[in-house]
Amino acid sequence: MRAFGFGVISLIVACVPTATAGGQAALNWSAGDSASVAWLAENGRRLDGRGVVVWVPRDSMPEAQQRALLDSLDRGVAELRRSMGGVQGWQLIGERPVTFYLSPGRYVSHATARGAVFIRWELVRTGRAPYLHEASHVLLFPAPSADAGAESPDARAARIEGQPLWLMEGLPDVMAQRAAQAIGFREGDTFDVGGLDRAHATCAARTAASPFGDEILTKVGTRGRLLQLFTTERQTVAPAFYACAQSAALQLVEQIGIERAAGVMAGMLDGSWERRFVDAVGSSLADFNAAWVRRIRE
Repeated sequence: MRAFGFGVISLIVACVPTATAGGQAALNWSAGDSASVAWLAENGRRLDGRGVVVWVPRDSMPEAQQRALLDSLDRGVAELRRSMGGVQGWQLIGERPVTFYLSPGRYVSHATARGAVFIRWELVRTGRAPYLHEASHVLLFPAPSADAGAESPDARAARIEGQPLWLMEGLPDVMAQRAAQAIGFREGDTFDVGGLDRAHATCAARTAASPFGDEILTKVGTRGRLLQLFTTERQTVAPAFYACAQSAALQLVEQIGIERAAGVMAGMLDGSWERRFVDAVGSSLADFNAAWVRRIRE
């Protein structure tokens, strides 16, 4: 969940910005990743499936329960891949497995471009873990172009600033919810949106009550991001933003399907995503946003 770079792509997007909003400190989602991996190597148990690897704290659950989770995630990731039309040439992960690190600690659950998913153990324990959401981030991460290293820092910052954060977060939500339903799996609802059937109504209610409501309705369905999501103000804006991101992404998927929506994500690193979006939808971002806002206000 942040602009696509080569690090975190979590509940907010790839690289954590250094800027702050409202004087609040910027957050770093992946600061503890190496420590989590090292801790699980010493204190965890690893199980390998066909398309996933699952690490858990050794004494956290019986091995049989871990195997059941492994089987569910294997089927879930396979369903995500199927919904995208199979392995795509633009994917960075290719056919490699998704590795889930389920570890204790205080951090925002997230994924990395290297195929790893980090989920806070408290969410696993309470049934709120966004397993397939984070796996979708991994599958949607594009491989860099051959000339990616030639991009100047200013150009990279401008590209990241203009990326559609709503799509980068909302599409994984829609993919995860649909895949979970297809295989009979319980996917966590981190922001209590209420499922895809409630996404439009939840977005409408939360933006009406939020001081950030107008800004959310302006950014969702178009380009750009809310800096508050990357700071200690995150919890004041995230519930409304994620509900609306899911709502707008659902409208997009209903129009063009998951496979074509995923194809838009292939252009996140080279800046071609907007052209891909317009070609797939047949309208501008502004027109899509206007139609979506009318829908949630019905």
